[in-house]
Amino acid sequence: MSRFCEQCGAKLEPNDNFCMTCGAKVIRDEPPDSSPKSKSPPTEIIYIGLGVAVLLLVTFGIFFQSSSPNRTVSRKPAPVEQSKPANITVPYVVGKSQSDAAAALKNVGLEVHVSDAYDDSVPIGKIISQSPNSGANIAKGQTVYVYVSKGVDPAKTKQPEPLTEVDLTIGGLTLGMSKSSVKTKYGNPSYEDEDYFNYGNVEVGFANDIVKTVACTGGNATARGIVIGDSLSQVERAYGTNYSRDKDGSGDIYTYNFGNSALRFVFDAQTGKLTRIAVYKSTPNPKPTPPSPAPKPANDGYNYSCTVGGTTTYKGILRNGIACALYDWHTQKQMSFDYLGSYTARGTFYVVTVIVGNGTNEPIFTPSIYLVDERGRKYSSNDNVTSSYTTDRNVEIELMLNPGTPKFDYEVFDIPDGVNITSLRCEAFTANFNAVEFNVPLRVVTE
Repeated sequence: MSRFCEQCGAKLEPNDNFCMTCGAKVIRDEPPDSSPKSKSPPTEIIYIGLGVAVLLLVTFGIFFQSSSPNRTVSRKPAPVEQSKPANITVPYVVGKSQSDAAAALKNVGLEVHVSDAYDDSVPIGKIISQSPNSGANIAKGQTVYVYVSKGVDPAKTKQPEPLTEVDLTIGGLTLGMSKSSVKTKYGNPSYEDEDYFNYGNVEVGFANDIVKTVACTGGNATARGIVIGDSLSQVERAYGTNYSRDKDGSGDIYTYNFGNSALRFVFDAQTGKLTRIAVYKSTPNPKPTPPSPAPKPANDGYNYSCTVGGTTTYKGILRNGIACALYDWHTQKQMSFDYLGSYTARGTFYVVTVIVGNGTNEPIFTPSIYLVDERGRKYSSNDNVTSSYTTDRNVEIELMLNPGTPKFDYEVFDIPDGVNITSLRCEAFTANFNAVEFNVPLRVVTE
């Protein structure tokens, strides 16, 4: 609403205290507000107040939730500790074969990684080292790293000199020595027969009283210093690697040839250690095969004839009135009999049929038949050491053999594999108990 001066009537402005025209004091309807205005509080105080308010609200909300009977407070579940895989103790496999080491590790739940490396002292195929080492505790399924020996590094090995006659000597015995010379050097053997001497760790085989083979199982060294118990790597350093390799029931065989003679080393298949050293005056380790009937050689000593079935005449040897001729022989792995069942040879069955005769003037005891190998060792048909099947059965054989009467003798021998059978041995006693024994070559000879 507009205001006017009461004295002169001039229009006044809302805040005029005096009339600008006449100067008269303006009388107001309400007195102007003369109280001092309050100052604004500091900003810090405002922030503190807000913080206290928020804290009170939060505290009140927590109290309200926890005190309410119908409310469920959500909480995080406690962490569950994960079970650790069980530790496995690493087995010791150094020195084992690769297959045995792998089996030992897999049997306890570990994996295996195989690498190979050359090693002068560890036999071929044996474990050189492993990682982790034995005794370490690792988780199931982890890998153990093994190194398998490849033997001596050819690049680092200089090939030794070839074999000479000197290398065909063991314990001071050489091929070609006489039987009397062996006795002069070694004395009387612990066991002897016509073609074989046994001195315990040294065995000597003869042919016509001349040394044909010498074998050693301890106590003597070769000309190049190899002894029983050495490893293949030591043999290779001494004789090189120009050998033939074979395997039989006695172990791993390594043969060095020299003309018609040979030097042979036999190693145990499990330990890899040398167990036998031998020299031979023949082709090493030939495989016997049944020969076909052959004509009589001109000067082989056959002096006995026997006609069988009126058609074929078989030749043999007659010694002091006792005769023996080989009628048939063959080899096989199994034998079956209606009344005895089936048998499998531990080595190889030699089935031998001979004709024995009495050329004396009186009855004789039936001869005994043995097989003989190139070392001069005898094998009996009822020798339980080498046979799973034994027999002493004869075909048309009698206890006493009358003069002029030939009979058949049938025998089965279980011979270890790798043995070279060269002849059969005929042993008999006359009625006066005079002993007669001689060898017949393992071949059928006919006229």
